[in-house]
Amino acid sequence: MVWIHGGAFITGSGGASYEPSRLVEQGIVVVTMNYRLGLLGFLPAAGLPEGNGHFGLLDQQLALKWVRDNIEAFGGDKDNVTIFGESAGGHSVLSQLVSAGAGTGSEGLFHKAIVQSGAYQPTQIPQAIGEAMIGAPVVTALGCDSAPDVAACLRDVSTADMLDAQGDMWFNPTWGQGMLPHSIQHALDGTGGAAFPQGVAIMTGHNLNEGRLFLALDEIPGIMAGTPNPIADQAEYELKVATLLATDPRGIDAKQVADDYLTSDGSGPLTTPPVSDSTDPARFTYALASIQTSWQFACNQLDQIAYLAAQNVDAYGYWFTDENAPSLFGPQLTPFLSFDLGAAHALEIQYVLNSEETMRSRGATDEQIALSERMIGHWAQFARYGNPALDDGTAAWPS
Repeated sequence: MVWIHGGAFITGSGGASYEPSRLVEQGIVVVTMNYRLGLLGFLPAAGLPEGNGHFGLLDQQLALKWVRDNIEAFGGDKDNVTIFGESAGGHSVLSQLVSAGAGTGSEGLFHKAIVQSGAYQPTQIPQAIGEAMIGAPVVTALGCDSAPDVAACLRDVSTADMLDAQGDMWFNPTWGQGMLPHSIQHALDGTGGAAFPQGVAIMTGHNLNEGRLFLALDEIPGIMAGTPNPIADQAEYELKVATLLATDPRGIDAKQVADDYLTSDGSGPLTTPPVSDSTDPARFTYALASIQTSWQFACNQLDQIAYLAAQNVDAYGYWFTDENAPSLFGPQLTPFLSFDLGAAHALEIQYVLNSEETMRSRGATDEQIALSERMIGHWAQFARYGNPALDDGTAAWPS
């Protein structure tokens, strides 16, 4: 099993925060990797060599080639490789699948794939738009726009200057050339001649309260400065909903969405917990987080499962719903949040890739350790056989 870490393509590593010991105890050989991030890994700019916009994905591909060529020396099986990742790592897994389906380098390097909370932004960014909107301003800011060799000029830029130019930009792989001739969306729905690789089983899922992590990250700077900043009122809530949905090309009625999620009575899946109690000071936060969960993760994942099924791909869905999952922020910050994290984005990772000791240090209960062991069993079973159902017959898991 080869783990691709997340971090919005700007942060993270395959290092010590992941502890695969319990997967190893299942007889699995686990590999983690690093790959270039930010401008160094995902800058789409005219004048760069082929692969610009996804140098980080090419790094991942190279790591997979290393696994193919060397893993047998470590007791692994090069003919039974599962790639798995969360968030940007899950998005990377989908991107590698697109590359494999298009015959642009990743084919044959893996045989199964697990996508954890990676279904967001399946349309990705067209190469031309990425070069115009992201690449050109960066190249100009770094003084390389008039250079006869843009790539050589950028290689002479210091890391500090590169990071200054990066600022708070976000990144996503571009498509239209190189290893991504198609977007994830096109490969999944089969438009424009795109195809998904046949014979690769896929497990994909998301968490019940994905959006809460991002709102917690918004609150924490205020907490650190002694001035927490929860969503204050309905006007601020509606503004944040409109901002969140502004990029959706379908012209979604943000006011209607805001009203629907705020008035949910809990009878449907819109908001957990229900936010119809007007006295709950966290109601705006919970509603906004639920909108973000649906819009970025849940709806895309369910669509993707349907596309995969239509192409006769063996696809399995999961839903992580432990609303008391141990927090990753620790006792120093968690009590100061204005809301509960619930089953937020990234909180499922520890159930598969942390030790029992680490989970207990975060407050995990016996029941949560049991859930963790079960998840590890499902992940390992899927990696072995392409089906996550356990041999003990306790849980049938239809595709």
